[in-house]
Parts: sequence; C-alpha cells; structure tokens
Amino acid sequence: MSLRVKNICFEWEVPTLDNLENKPILSPIFHTRPEHGWRLRIDPFGIKSNNDSEEDISVFLYASNGNHSDGFYGSKHDFKTKLILYTPERSHRLEVEKEEIPDYLQIQKVRGQCKQGYFYFSYFNRRLECYRAKCNRSKIQEELGESPLYVEVQLSYDGLAQPVLPRALIQTLDSLFLTLDSDVEFEVDGEILPSRKDILAERSDYFRAMFQDGFQEGQSVPGEKTRVIVTDVEYPVFSAVLWYLYTGFIDFNRIPESALQDLLRVADMYQINDLKTALEDYIVEGLSPETVGAELFESGSDFPDLKDQMLGFLAENFDKVRETKEFNHILENHGQYKEFGSVMKDLLGMLKVARE
Repeated sequence: MSLRVKNICFEWEVPTLDNLENKPILSPIFHTRPEHGWRLRIDPFGIKSNNDSEEDISVFLYASNGNHSDGFYGSKHDFKTKLILYTPERSHRLEVEKEEIPDYLQIQKVRGQCKQGYFYFSYFNRRLECYRAKCNRSKIQEELGESPLYVEVQLSYDGLAQPVLPRALIQTLDSLFLTLDSDVEFEVDGEILPSRKDILAERSDYFRAMFQDGFQEGQSVPGEKTRVIVTDVEYPVFSAVLWYLYTGFIDFNRIPESALQDLLRVADMYQINDLKTALEDYIVEGLSPETVGAELFESGSDFPDLKDQMLGFLAENFDKVRETKEFNHILENHGQYKEFGSVMKDLLGMLKVARE
C-alpha cells in the first residue's frame, strides 16, 4: 500500500517577550486527526530540570487530546516534524532541523526519559522523532525588538495510517471470504470457516508449520478438505484473524472491546506480528486514566512491549490516574492481581526517573 503523505502547518503568534511571566505559555490545540491533538509550549525562562538557564527560552511540541483535559497525553505514530521560529517579516528564520544555525539556537533531539520533550510529546511512541529548540532570550529580544515571536510547526504523516474501508466493500469481502474455493475448513464454536492453506501459510509461520508438518487438531482425508477443530479461540476472534490474513485489514468496529486482549493473544500465538503490532497500537491509543490500570494489571504483563507502553502512559498521566475510582479499586484489592508487585515496582522506578 503506497503512502499518502499529508502535511499540516500550524502558526502561533507569541506576545512580545518583554512582558512574559515566568510560567509556561501554551498554544491552542490543533489537530492532524480528530484523535491526534497537538500543542506548542514555550517556557520563557527555560526549564531548570533540563539545565536551562534563566536566559534560555525553551520551545517544543507535545501531544494533547482535546477530548480530555490538559495534562492527558495520547500516543502519536509516524509523524515527522519541523519547528521554526521567525520574526514577523520572516527576515530571521530558525529551523530546528538545520545543521548550520546561529550560535544562540541549540538543538536537543528528544530521546529517553527526560522530564520535558519526549515525555510530553509521547512517552510510548518509539517511532517518532521530536526536536526541542532552546534559544537565548536576550539575543532573540534584540532581534525582535517589540515585535511578537512567531512559532511554526510543520507536520507530515501517512494519511492512510488508519485506513477505513467502505461498508459496501467490507460486505463484498465478507461474501467472498465465506464462498472462496477452499482446501481447509476451520470448525469454531460449531461454525465452519473455509480458507486456503497457501494463503494462510504465506501470511503466518504458525499455519505454515501446521500445514507442512501435520497437526494433531486436524483431520485430513485424501481428496477431501482438511478439517481443523479450534477449541481455544472463540468464533469472532478467529474469524477476525482469518479476515486479517486475507485482507491485511482489521475492522475494529466489529470487534468488542472485551475481545481485544483475546485477539492479541491469538495474534501472538499464530505469530502474526503485524496484526499484533496493530492491536497493541490500538489498545494504547484507546487508553484513558480510568482504563489503564485494569488493562495493565490484568493482562499487560503477558506482552512486554504493550506493558512498557501502558506503564509509560500511566506514569505520564499518574496525577490523573490515581484520582480515579478504578485505580483505587485496584489498590484496595491488589491481592487479586498476581503481577501487582512487579508492576508497581516498575511504575515507581519510572516515576522516580520522571521527577528527578
């Protein structure tokens, strides 16, 4: 599938630096998608925890979500960014990604567990690069005079990163899926799902080994279709897996939230790594302060990558999470969660790093 790159440019006028107070200034929220909100932040006197002096201005981008109160940060995926500072006449432009820049603009590529920047931008997004600009305020003021400072952020992203198929096409694929010329049948919860061995073997190492080496759960008679009886996966989940192997698409609208963890488990068992990654991203994208505790303590430990992302979300939003009745219920009934001790140890370590 080819990428359809989309670009968005957001411009923010900052008041004259002469009258700024020693507190963060936040831009309005702007969106690349309804669920992908962004904000710019300026610290007029730097950030002490980042070893800025009071002569520094810190400017960076962070993730925000307009559906929640400020301070709730969601994940962002596969975005490229450019941050530019300039005067009203655009006579002086400071592009953060440039290598040759004035000596009063420093570049800090945001990585790891720093207190501002990567944590604010998206703690658990490992595929995103972000840059923070740190400028000398006196030299910026000399350049600007009484004029305002303009900050521009340019974002580009894959417009097909979250495809939505037309309902008519989904119905057509459903019909073809159930009537295709098959050489294997899966019996799940009393229902029969036809399929083809060659397609499944091409898309999954698990099925390749099953059909090449033989399998205990299958019944094969020469000249007849192979029948596989599936006992450890429910019909909606198994059907979604087969549909994904055929189309490369997962329709989350047809999967109950309660079945997502089962689907993730099956994707892991069947070694369908791209489906596993898509499910983990979707689960993380849907986290909220009310749900992250249950997701993490009940099943997060089964999947290390997902656990790390959930821990990052919990740490980033801890002040909100700890006020929810759902999280306090977990604390009061921690004996019911076998991984409670190890998860809390990891969380406390992460919070310590974040606040140092």
